[in-house]
Amino acid sequence: MFDPATRWNLGKHNEDFGQTLGKWGVPSGPYLMLPLLGPSTVRDAPARLVDSFASPQNYITDTNAVVALYLSGAVNARANLLSQDHLIDDAYDPYAFVRNVWLQRREYEVRDGDVPLEVLPEDGIEAPQMQKPE
Repeated sequence: MFDPATRWNLGKHNEDFGQTLGKWGVPSGPYLMLPLLGPSTVRDAPARLVDSFASPQNYITDTNAVVALYLSGAVNARANLLSQDHLIDDAYDPYAFVRNVWLQRREYEVRDGDVPLEVLPEDGIEAPQMQKPE
């Protein structure tokens, strides 16, 4: 309805409780593929419950409006990913591809983009040594 943060030059930050736990040093744990909810980890799955308390959608009493909001959110999320379907279709192992991409993206979000170049724990392949820009 209104956005005072833009007027005060405050940037938008999309953060969640799973990222907070990761920043505090809680390990992500095993990867999970949750039915209807999609990829997650043992750390991030329960954090979704905590995040739900901060969501205004959960305080709407009209059931039809709540269902409409969740369905429109799910349709929008799927529509935003349609252009990436070819990547999964072309992957040798689609499950492993989705898992690795999701885990790497999540690590990037938890560390706010400051991800060190290190050995990848899943496959033991050392990442190429790259020079960071100065």
